[in-house]
Amino acid sequence: MLICLQMTVFRIECFKSFPVSHVQRMTFAQILQLYVAAYQTQSVWKELWKHLIGVISVQIIRDVETFVSTTPFAEEDVMRLLVT
Repeated sequence: MLICLQMTVFRIECFKSFPVSHVQRMTFAQILQLYVAAYQTQSVWKELWKHLIGVISVQIIRDVETFVSTTPFAEEDVMRLLVT
């Protein structure tokens, strides 16, 4: 399934500025929420990330924006996960 690979890459690329212990405690559901949020408009995704993880830095913003600009949203896989 493409989404599992994409979630792994997303976690590696977008959470490299986080403490390892924080990332290790995150659930797949939390990572999926942040993944979907990252593809919203710029002001919306930043607010969602602040709400969901409590912190956002300039480096996190750069990492997320780079990932989103180079990786298409896996809409079919996300919908399949939500429906099943």
